[in-house]
Amino acid sequence: DVATGLIARQAEIPALAGCVLAAANDPCIDDVLRTTGRRLWRRPLTTDEVARYRAIVTADGGTPDKLRTGMTFALAGLLSSPHFLYIVSIGEKDPATDARRYTSLEQASRLAYWLWDSTPDEALLEAGHAGKLADAPGIEAEVRRMLDRPRARHLPARYLGEAWNVSKLDLEDKNPAVFKAWNAPLVAAYKEEMARVLAHLAYDQPGDLREMFVSKRTFANKELASFYGFPFAGAEFGAVTLGQERWGLLTSGAVIAANSPSDRSSPTHRGVFVVERLLCEEIPPPPPNVEPFPAQMPGQNLTTRERLDLHREDPVCAGCHAVFDPAGYTFESYDGIGAFRSSEGGRPIVTTGELDGEPLADVAALAARLRQDPRTGACLAERLYALAVGHEPTPGEEGVVELVADRFAAGGHAFRTLVTAVATSPGFRFMADEGGSR
Repeated sequence: DVATGLIARQAEIPALAGCVLAAANDPCIDDVLRTTGRRLWRRPLTTDEVARYRAIVTADGGTPDKLRTGMTFALAGLLSSPHFLYIVSIGEKDPATDARRYTSLEQASRLAYWLWDSTPDEALLEAGHAGKLADAPGIEAEVRRMLDRPRARHLPARYLGEAWNVSKLDLEDKNPAVFKAWNAPLVAAYKEEMARVLAHLAYDQPGDLREMFVSKRTFANKELASFYGFPFAGAEFGAVTLGQERWGLLTSGAVIAANSPSDRSSPTHRGVFVVERLLCEEIPPPPPNVEPFPAQMPGQNLTTRERLDLHREDPVCAGCHAVFDPAGYTFESYDGIGAFRSSEGGRPIVTTGELDGEPLADVAALAARLRQDPRTGACLAERLYALAVGHEPTPGEEGVVELVADRFAAGGHAFRTLVTAVATSPGFRFMADEGGSR
């Protein structure tokens, strides 16, 4: 279907437009196969590969109609090939270290799908083909170019969307009987707000990325402004200042809803989010046969915090919950979809908590702490490294992640510095050996 569509739009596609397909010996057939194949396979086709696909073009005859049909099947073959469907990494020996590195052409694909979530453009393929991506300086130069392209605007949101569970918002099944305001337009607005805030901090007014925890600047449309409770006259997204109830992305609807169960708030979910996703501290798995979160009993009118306090009376549960619940308590001014509240069931909300044993009055105090905590920057570095290499860092990569974090900090925690540090790191440039280490 895709190949048929390409041939139908041949005049609009530069790689195809110049080939009239009038005769079987027309050299433009090879030109089309080389040009199109290079973009689809992200590498030059060999002479034998061009000949094999040319044979498909001319297999049924040399009339224009037959050649158009043949070209359709040749393009379908290129699109069906493992060379298109898979990113193949074989690598080569690095002459300086004798370790195995990704080839320059392989790095073109790795950079494109990481930074752009798309295939390499012509300039990136050319840099790969010319061997410019085989060393750190060449990679750094290309990364700077790539980050200036519109394709890179959504990288910060994709990176933190995965790290902070926001990428799963479309799959969230909130209870409509509890949260009547939950709908698809609100979810879309949540995600757009996060994307615009992060793009602004990463590209438009670049500075310390950790400002996202405390910044009062956000972007909203009418749907989101109505939900947040402030007036907004525009029809499309525009810059606004948050009121006293919210601080940065930490209290955005996207982050709150993504880290809440379907029918209530949860200090546990949110505390785990802080400890695991913002500080990258490891939390042990829950013990077997642990008691579930206690339901509201008939005649009771307990807040979520009070019910959780009952749950923590069990010594089996108390040890782990003491690690993350105190930080999660500071979020209790927000319900399960991120709406601000001052009471729950008619009872006042209590937002006091703590982090590392130090008291916190509310989520604003937590945001300020996270803005300054050195673990936050290190965790941001670890999360982007994981996205770039496609796996959680292994014990053998701890040193690489630490180097990335150090460079991120030395660069004022700027997003571009972080991306460049990851892209030029040994963990991104070199392949694991047969034993799995780098």
